[in-house]
Amino acid sequence: MVCWCMATNLSSYYFYLFQISVGHLIKRSSGAIVSEGSQTIIVYPEASVKDIIDLSVQRHSLLNSNFNKDSHYRLLFRDRTEVVLTPGSGEAFTLNRYHHVLNKPYSKIHFYLMTENLWRTTPGM
Repeated sequence: MVCWCMATNLSSYYFYLFQISVGHLIKRSSGAIVSEGSQTIIVYPEASVKDIIDLSVQRHSLLNSNFNKDSHYRLLFRDRTEVVLTPGSGEAFTLNRYHHVLNKPYSKIHFYLMTENLWRTTPGM
């Protein structure tokens, strides 16, 4: 996946938008937690956890008829820990800070959505 950037000059301000991937974790009948698919979302660098969740829920609900947009979701890192602070800095999470900590292109950043109910009932989450 290639990072898509767009710069728009509005009164000398530049806005950059980047692509990231967000998967949706579900619980199978076997009890395994698996990703039901990933969607690419377009975000701005200063996006917060709430911004990423809102955009991801909107995108997943458009493209997946089984996705429940009315549920409450948590955003998880690849290791399935909850996104609250930027790792290594202790600061409130923003995508731009995370991008700099990871030292990876935005196109390589991947998160997961998990419903609040599944988060509470899954041991080790």
